[in-house]
Amino acid sequence: YIKKMITLLLVLMLLPLYVFAEEPAGKSAAPHVMEKKTYPHLYVYDKRDEPAEEEMNLYFADGGDIPYVALSEYVPFLSRLAGRMLEAEIPLELHYYDQTGIFSVDRTDNGSSMFVNPAGNVVAFSNLNSFLQAPGCSALVDILSLPDPKKNDFDMNKMLSLLIPMQKELEAMPEDERQKVVKDLLQGFLVQEPEKENSFFACTRLINRTGEPVSLKLSEYDMEIIQVGTECYLPFQMLNNLLVSPFYIHYIFNGQKIIGDVYKGKLTDQVYEAEPVPMSQSFAMFNYNELRLFLDQFYGLKPEHRISSFFEYLMFSTHLNDALAGTDSKAFDNALAELLATYLDDSHSGMTRGSWRSSIKTSEPDMSLLTTMFSSMGYSTLSRAKVSGRMSKAAKKFYPKDIPSYEEIGDTAFITFNSFTSERQPEEYYHLEKPDDPQDTIELILYAHRQITREGSPVRNIVIDLSQNGGGSTNAAVTVASWFTGECILQLRDTMTGAETVEGFRADINLNNKIANESGDNVAGGDYHLYCLTSPVSFSCGNLVPAIFKQSGLVTLIGQRTGGGSNAVLPATTASGTMFQISGPKQISVSINGSFYNVDTGIEPDVILTRAESYYDRPALVDMIHNLK
Repeated sequence: YIKKMITLLLVLMLLPLYVFAEEPAGKSAAPHVMEKKTYPHLYVYDKRDEPAEEEMNLYFADGGDIPYVALSEYVPFLSRLAGRMLEAEIPLELHYYDQTGIFSVDRTDNGSSMFVNPAGNVVAFSNLNSFLQAPGCSALVDILSLPDPKKNDFDMNKMLSLLIPMQKELEAMPEDERQKVVKDLLQGFLVQEPEKENSFFACTRLINRTGEPVSLKLSEYDMEIIQVGTECYLPFQMLNNLLVSPFYIHYIFNGQKIIGDVYKGKLTDQVYEAEPVPMSQSFAMFNYNELRLFLDQFYGLKPEHRISSFFEYLMFSTHLNDALAGTDSKAFDNALAELLATYLDDSHSGMTRGSWRSSIKTSEPDMSLLTTMFSSMGYSTLSRAKVSGRMSKAAKKFYPKDIPSYEEIGDTAFITFNSFTSERQPEEYYHLEKPDDPQDTIELILYAHRQITREGSPVRNIVIDLSQNGGGSTNAAVTVASWFTGECILQLRDTMTGAETVEGFRADINLNNKIANESGDNVAGGDYHLYCLTSPVSFSCGNLVPAIFKQSGLVTLIGQRTGGGSNAVLPATTASGTMFQISGPKQISVSINGSFYNVDTGIEPDVILTRAESYYDRPALVDMIHNLK
């Protein structure tokens, strides 16, 4: 109890005073009447699983149609959801403090809390990044969620006992040879065993900078927190976008069922089984305001777009405000598609599927919405598409069929893939057959490593071709970067809270269940020359990996500036049931002199190629690489 009270007092000092303000003047004091309705709850949180079904309660205030949830019921739901996603439930406790009228949801494992003040209409977090952490993972801004790195206990006496007898021998060696011998010796003390067998990845370093507390004043969005006795009710849609979307889960209520589905899953097909229902005026305004709240808090490129608030942006910088605030669901979907594709135009933001409330009665996409999505593409997206078209045409000239994923030309190996894919859990890579032309990116890197390091291999130059790579799986990107540089260093910033994290990752490329910076797990320590082909089409993870290569100083970038895409995708839904995604707050950065700078403007190459054909005339490219030496 004392610990909880100390936490509450600390938050009193840290958070803005309005979090604990009294009810705004003029607000009705009449008690709300909450009607409980129970609905089927269908969910699947992993594409490999079958859907599960249970029941869930929603609450409606004063005969209205805006769904709320009871905090006492939502907290255990959130804990279970996280358990299914993260393999360990987040330990959450709900408390109510009579003296202040504040509800708190406390994580007992790391001390972070969510505070709800119905009187002040405020939801606040002492540390939102910690509140959403995977159990056992201390990274504040994280896109891989691995256990913390093990601390290595050095036995200094043992090291000296090995080095001192070698002193004269070491002094007689050339400097580069001496450094390699000492480095190899020290690596024996740095070998890290995986947390569990067949884990494949390990976090090898971690630096955190804590962000600011977060306070959401819902009255600024005409949204209300309702308290009846000691029960607290919050809008279902707001909580889902705030606390569930970061787990890459879509939640939609279609008036008949509550459906939770993994990002781009198939279960949401059932959403469209409901008969279309028009939006009431009050629901339409809630739908609009909840969208504004979500974009204000989570859109990660607001500074780059000079957006201070989405209300001002929509009202004064676009023609979309009336449609987004209106009751016509199809007009809303078309306006949202145009906002994401034309105005934001960042290639991560876009529509996924339209609302069930439109005239769509099946899971087939609405053609008018598709027309809007494609006809309203912004300049950046169209420009990248045109470059991709030119490069595809040039590739066909030299490779009429397909470019092989692995190819050796003399002493140079080319590894080509146009997206980062990883269709398996990491532990599954230990039990694969070894195909000749793997399509899964991680499997391709394992195959390439075996080929390059085989006995008698002529390979001395290794080229990763990301010239038409549009991004994809973070697991695959970390594998590629770890293989080429020895340790994949991710530098991440949360644009919502300001938290910053530097993480190092290594992958068990030789599948020996040891994660170490040794030549057996990567090509960084071998006698290889490393290169990466880039172009404006190289986007998202296709931009992230060259950024890591550039900072490592180990890889020469050849081609043209990459296409950017610094912020990880964040999926979301609207209250009306529209599915979309944005450039979220987790921002890929590079750290220079301790300061973080995002990489959305792309990465400059070291050697420039001006013609698309130069990427695919590989004998000529090999000659150029030889001259670079």
